[in-house]
Formats: sequence, structure tokens, C-alpha cells
Amino acid sequence: MIQNNRTFATAVTGIALMAITLFAFFSMAKAVTAMDFLALFFILFAEIGFFGGVLTIEKKGAQQLFRPGVYTILGVYAIASLAISFLFILIQAREIQLLIIMQIVLLTIASFTLLLLINSNRSYLVQGTTAETANAPTLAVVMEAETEQETGTPLAKVFRMRNHPANNGYEAELEKLHAALCYADPPLNQREKCYLNQKLQGLETVLTGNDEDKSIRIALKTNDILMFLQERKETVPLDHK
Repeated sequence: MIQNNRTFATAVTGIALMAITLFAFFSMAKAVTAMDFLALFFILFAEIGFFGGVLTIEKKGAQQLFRPGVYTILGVYAIASLAISFLFILIQAREIQLLIIMQIVLLTIASFTLLLLINSNRSYLVQGTTAETANAPTLAVVMEAETEQETGTPLAKVFRMRNHPANNGYEAELEKLHAALCYADPPLNQREKCYLNQKLQGLETVLTGNDEDKSIRIALKTNDILMFLQERKETVPLDHK
């Protein structure tokens, strides 16, 4: 609910800012030129890019460590683009090609920086998943444990976590787990269920916590489980498929 309210507030703020921009532009005392309309286009593009990017990050529930970098890149791009466009309007410049070139260069730099950040974030998640997997209990150890204490199937656990109101910000990760378990082929045996239940218990513990790196830990644990299911799918004997 909190995230939905924040998303709604961001969308309303973005729409209101664009409306104010249009009102201010068409309220100018001076005659509007082709340069002014081009500058207006880049102003609106910057505003849409910033608020659209923020909404995308909020909706996808990106990791907390990842968000500040994206917000910074989007913010710097938007401010720089707005400053250039306003400057061309104020000084009544006529160099249309110069404005276009400057805006394209600015957009290229911002896009390249954003791609670098996304790639570095993916590398961090892969490394973190590998580290957690190395420290996690192996399937062989869990297979030796008693299974009589099992409470509920992995699919039921994920279904419950996915539909819990407190986990609204992590629907994407939990939905991936739910789909992977729904289409597990062949069906999970008792020992695999016990292993996954232990993994899911750790995920549920993180979901109910309030750690600063909660989003990162959820992504790591989710990827760990998905990797196990994928490896299981690739290694099961053909006569069991």
C-alpha cells in the first residue's frame, strides 16, 4: 500500500510539472519561435524521462543499493537538459542544430552511464548469489535430515508469501518462484521439497525483516532457488521427464 501511494504521488507530481511547464511556455510574453518549441520538446522529454524512470524503478522493486545511482543519473540528466533548454529560450538563440547536438550528447552520456550501472548491478547479484550458494547447506546434507517435520509444500509456501500484503514490493521475484515451482518437471520428490522448504524459510525470514539491504538479500535468495530449479531441470534423467 505504501509503495502504491508513493508511485501514485510520483505520477501525479510528474503530470503536474508537465502541465505547469506547458502553461508557463504558452504564457510567455514574447513571440514563440521554432527554437522555443524545440526547447519545449526537450524539456518535456527530460521530465518524462526522469519521472518515467523513477516509476519504472519503483514498480519493478529494484534493489535499494541500485536505486540511488539510477536516481542520480536521471536527476543529473534532467537538470542539465532543462538548463540547456531554458538557456536557449532565455537568450533567444537560433542555433537549432547546436541545441539538438547538445541534447543528443547529453542523452548519450546518461544512457551509457545507466547501462554501466545496470551491468555492474547484475554482476554484483551474480557474485552475491554464488557466495550465498557456497555458504548454504548442500542438498546432500538436507537429504539426510528428517522430513517428517515438513509443513506445507514449497509451492504453498511461495503462494502464501506472494499473496501476503506485506510483500507487495516483491511480487516480481515471488511470481518467478511460483511459476518455476508450478512447472517443475518431474514433480519434486520429498527430499527436494525438504531442501526447498529450508531455502524458502530463509527467504521468508528476510521478507519479514527490516534490514537496509533487504531487497538485495531477497534477490540473492530468489536467484539461488531459481538456479537450483534450473540445474535440477537440466540434470534429471531423461527417462524421468
